[in-house]
Amino acid sequence: RWTQFAVIGLGLWLAASPGVYDVVSADTARASVVAVTLERGLPSIEWRANALALSDMLSGIVLMIFGAMSLSKRTAWFGQWATAFIGIWLLFAPLFFWSPSAAQYLTNLLVGTLAIAFSVLVPMMPGMSMEGMMDKKSIPPGWTYSPSTDAQRFPIVAMGIIGLLISRMLTSYQLGHIDVAWEPFFSGSLADPKNGTEEIITSDVSKA
Repeated sequence: RWTQFAVIGLGLWLAASPGVYDVVSADTARASVVAVTLERGLPSIEWRANALALSDMLSGIVLMIFGAMSLSKRTAWFGQWATAFIGIWLLFAPLFFWSPSAAQYLTNLLVGTLAIAFSVLVPMMPGMSMEGMMDKKSIPPGWTYSPSTDAQRFPIVAMGIIGLLISRMLTSYQLGHIDVAWEPFFSGSLADPKNGTEEIITSDVSKA
């Protein structure tokens, strides 16, 4: 049950977050963010920052409501899944609004990830038994071992985290939050300073 109280806390944090950091404007935004805005023909920096701030406040309030609903056995099923869907929206909202603020992007990423984890991963999906999932003696038909042990889960979790960090770095470059995308294999040249990764994720195909 502590996970549902954590979701309520995350909602409160998210709803209050626009008042914690400065909303980015054209005067305070990074030069790379301004360049991306002009290059892509995006709405103004102020409009996108304010739209995401409004999304954060509304999503935070909704998270608190769904977190409270998850505490009741009658509404837990709906509350947990609704919380998970809000978490998914938070992962995509900075991309939908082309967030000009790295702080907003990071806040949405962290709160969205934790909301999903605390709604359906840590307490298990509604209707599933923790004891049944973690029983090492439960071997599915045709298997010689249980695929649910920690040793089986860890490599997948590790690869997922690595993939998330790489995608976050690439997205930060595309949004203009950082000036360089790390590339260990295909470096740039004096004639064309962009490395291989930067060439690909700023290409016409990528923009299309």
